[in-house]
Amino acid sequence: MLFSFLSLMFYTLFGLFFKLSSHKKCNPAAVNMNTLLFASLSAFVFFLFSLNQYHGKVMLLALCGGSFLFAAFLFTLLALKDGKISTCWTIMNLGMVIPVIFSIFLWKELVDPKKITGLSLICFAIIMIGADS
Repeated sequence: MLFSFLSLMFYTLFGLFFKLSSHKKCNPAAVNMNTLLFASLSAFVFFLFSLNQYHGKVMLLALCGGSFLFAAFLFTLLALKDGKISTCWTIMNLGMVIPVIFSIFLWKELVDPKKITGLSLICFAIIMIGADS
């Protein structure tokens, strides 16, 4: 539970950071690139202390995932610049639901009552947040 709380806290700070950069009229691409540069440097330090856990597949997956994350952040910043925040957050939250649904069908992940409840609540929240869109 502690890690979930810390995750929530740092995602909140991260979101506030991007909101502040938008409020200060910063270039979204520059903010995005510098944020990911710092994240990359932090990951590199972590990498140095755990070299035995990395091999080709891990690095390839990380390269693809990092590229997708960069594009997602960039397009999110651009969307927030021109669109309503409720619409943007609704679409972004689908990024949580869609992979779970894919994992159920593609990788035959088991669905227990907790997952069904969680997915239902997320879908309900997405609908409620985007209701005024």
